[in-house]
Amino acid sequence: MSQTIKKTIGQGWGKGDLYNALAYDATDKFGGLKIKALMLNSTGRISFLDANAYIYSSVTTQLDLVATTIALAGITTVTGATTITGALTVGVSGTGHDVKFFGDTAGCSLLYDQSEDQLVITQTNAATTGTERTLDVSQTHTGIGASAEALRSVITTNVAGGTYMNAVFGKIDFSTVGKVTGLAGVICAELTMAGGAVSQGTYATFEAEINLPTSYSSSVPISVLRIGTWGAVKTSFDTYGYLLDIDGPAVGSGKFFQVNTAAAATHALRVRIGGVAYYVMLTDTGA
Repeated sequence: MSQTIKKTIGQGWGKGDLYNALAYDATDKFGGLKIKALMLNSTGRISFLDANAYIYSSVTTQLDLVATTIALAGITTVTGATTITGALTVGVSGTGHDVKFFGDTAGCSLLYDQSEDQLVITQTNAATTGTERTLDVSQTHTGIGASAEALRSVITTNVAGGTYMNAVFGKIDFSTVGKVTGLAGVICAELTMAGGAVSQGTYATFEAEINLPTSYSSSVPISVLRIGTWGAVKTSFDTYGYLLDIDGPAVGSGKFFQVNTAAAATHALRVRIGGVAYYVMLTDTGA
């Protein structure tokens, strides 16, 4: 049977007994030193194996663990604020772990899902006023001459993909009775120009670029903008849909929106509707 032999050898700072204890089990194997309380002075340390692994207190109320590698096995709970001044690595290449952060509202979290190799941000919003944002990316420039991309999303492939590819996907799902009292836009582009005179640059709320490299050779259709309708009652778009909905400009001669009924068409833009090519007539004569 196991038994512990102990002998009091004095008192600690708290006036409690300080004793030496030896424990052995049924196999007569000894091991273990039990001390009820132990206090080290400010320069004292407990070393392990060699001088490069030890525990000490550098300042009051702080415990320092010093080692080349510190391994914590089992579930570890940290209740206080944690500051990490070095690199943080979770797992190794090919073997990862889930990392999850919770928000202040139930159902809100940020998860790196190791099984899907995916970063998932989830927000549940019950606010009735204000503007709620799940992700807010902000970039401020204070230097002159640098180009900028506040958010960059790139797909690179050298194989045949599936039925679709989207570098950026946006969706609003109004479910059964959802709606807005104002304007809903899946993607909003807003450009605020400088408050003073501007002498350089070209400005646009939407920039589309199509690159056809030297080795490109194909006759597949390429479009700047593609619109598709689907759903059980997609014919509603046939009745109420518009290609563009422009609000703000007033009609006027030589303006963005002008009346011109006399000039003949001099040019055309090709569009494709239902697989059939049509031509939008243009004129080089303004009103």
